[in-house]
Amino acid sequence: MNSKKLLLSGGGDEVVAKEFNDFYASLLPSKPKVLYIPIAWKSADFDACLDWFSGTFSKLGFSIEMLTDLKSAKEDYVSKFDSVYIGGGNTFSLLYDLRESNFLGILQNYLASGKLVCGGSAGAIIFGKDIRTASLGKDSDTNEVGLTDFSGLNLVKEYAVQCHYEANQYIELQEYAKRGAMNVFALPEESGLFIDGNTIQHINEVIEINAL
Repeated sequence: MNSKKLLLSGGGDEVVAKEFNDFYASLLPSKPKVLYIPIAWKSADFDACLDWFSGTFSKLGFSIEMLTDLKSAKEDYVSKFDSVYIGGGNTFSLLYDLRESNFLGILQNYLASGKLVCGGSAGAIIFGKDIRTASLGKDSDTNEVGLTDFSGLNLVKEYAVQCHYEANQYIELQEYAKRGAMNVFALPEESGLFIDGNTIQHINEVIEINAL
C-alpha cells in the first residue's frame, strides 16, 4: 500500500500562499509538532528563516523546531514530528546536501510511515523527476555545487515540478519537457499539489505541461 503524503508549494509568501498554508494546517492534528529544514537557503542566515517560518505558521498553532545539520539527524528524533517542512533556496545545493547526508533514508522512511512532508519552492522541486526546472524562469538557481546527476526523488508520478510559475514561462517549460521527454507540473506561487498515496490533488490552479 502506498501511504506517502507529500504537499508541494509553489513558493508564495504568507499572503499569496494563505490558502495553501491553511490547507497544510488542515492536514495536521491540533498544535502539531513540525520540523523545519531551511538548509537550501545558502546565505546560512537560518535564524531569519526560522523567524519567517514561525511568523507564518505559529499563528496556525504549529510548534516548530529547526534542523540545519542533516548529518547529525537521527530517525527516532525525526519520527516524533507530525510533519517535516523543507524550505526554499537553491535546489541544486539542497539535493546535494540531502545526498551527502544520511537524511534521504530517514526522509523515505518517514514518508513510508504515512506522515506528511511539505516542500516549498526548492523543497518541492526535489520531489519531481528532474530538478533542472530550477534553472528556468526569473527565480532561477545556479548549480554552484557542480551537481551532475539531476534526478529528483521522483515521487510525483514521473513529473518534474516547477515553482514560482508565471504564464510567460510556458514556452520555455514546454521546450524543457520535450527535451527531457517528461511532463511538468508548473506551480504558481499561490498553488500546490497534495500527493496522497496514488492520488494527486491540485490546490488552486496548477499548469500541466506535457512532453508530447
